[in-house]
Amino acid sequence: IYLTEVRHLDPIWVGIIGAWIGIAGLAVAGPAGALVDRYGSRRIFFGLAVLEAFGLASYSLVHSVWQGFVAGTIASVGGTAVIGAFNTLVATATPAEGRQRLFGVTFVALSLGIGVGGLIGGVIADVHEPGSFELMYAVAGVTGIAAALMILPLRDLGEPMPRDPEAPAHGGYRTVLRDRVFMRFLVVGILLMTCAYGQLEFGFTAFAADVAHVSTRVIGWAFAANCLTIVVTQLLVLPHLEGRSRSRLLAVAAAVIAGSWLILATAAIDGDGRAGAVAAVVAFGVVFSLGE
Repeated sequence: IYLTEVRHLDPIWVGIIGAWIGIAGLAVAGPAGALVDRYGSRRIFFGLAVLEAFGLASYSLVHSVWQGFVAGTIASVGGTAVIGAFNTLVATATPAEGRQRLFGVTFVALSLGIGVGGLIGGVIADVHEPGSFELMYAVAGVTGIAAALMILPLRDLGEPMPRDPEAPAHGGYRTVLRDRVFMRFLVVGILLMTCAYGQLEFGFTAFAADVAHVSTRVIGWAFAANCLTIVVTQLLVLPHLEGRSRSRLLAVAAAVIAGSWLILATAAIDGDGRAGAVAAVVAFGVVFSLGE
């Protein structure tokens, strides 16, 4: 919305920027994981969180396609690697038997942050006021720096991984890629990310604004509804996941997410920002969250 309706960049180039953001993140994910193992997740998280914050803040300065590529690259390199470093940091905070619950609670907290951010962004952002988007990205950058600084005092967590003397000396990615079960889940993960979060960040907002013609505030409501549903239901669901097949649950989640996109598609039937379109956009956020 910002790049097309405020900075008036070609939507095709904006889509290419979105694809490039994913490619840049993919390129650094592996090396970032190796750095986490060698130097510890706390140190790597701090550095990459600061990098992501500068990338988000730099969006406020974008006026051309090449500037969009630069800002997107910085934010993506930092953001993609932060996810891996953060999850590793969380994993060191509890014994193995408590990690499923800890990750569930962490997901609630992250979703709450996204929901609050969506509401704030929906209130601040106005396509008729470029300064509102500049303010929003500046706030995002400052908030990212604050989050990075909060990690520094946790000196007992996220230390480098000790080398297992009984582990084979060689193998690396070649060994991993020969694992057929892992490769199947890798494909599933790529498909889910393509059809879920990849479209949530670009396809959903473009469709809601340009086809359903709802306001940026309604899009903020959808993100807020999405995250509120997660906050309310995740802790209720966690106890029921114990002992169940995670692969079957993943299949159910994929089916629910697919259903959410079909609901969103109905927003085009009652477009022009009318009540039906608003309801479909917000309902999409709720159903998508159930899959999450």
